[in-house]
Amino acid sequence: MSMNNDRMNMPAARSSGAGWFVAGILVALLVGGGLYYVNGGFSSSESVSVELKVPDNIVPGKE
Repeated sequence: MSMNNDRMNMPAARSSGAGWFVAGILVALLVGGGLYYVNGGFSSSESVSVELKVPDNIVPGKE
């Protein structure tokens, strides 16, 4: 008899929880980046408009 007929033990493929966690983070980053892009996050527009309305009476109780 030949020794070549022995079965080879192949380890079963297992999915690790860390691998799925990393895959989930990558999907979340891709979705977030896509939403940021769709909402104009990467546009090169330089105009910024800021408007502040400050009340005239700063001291409370004195009007």
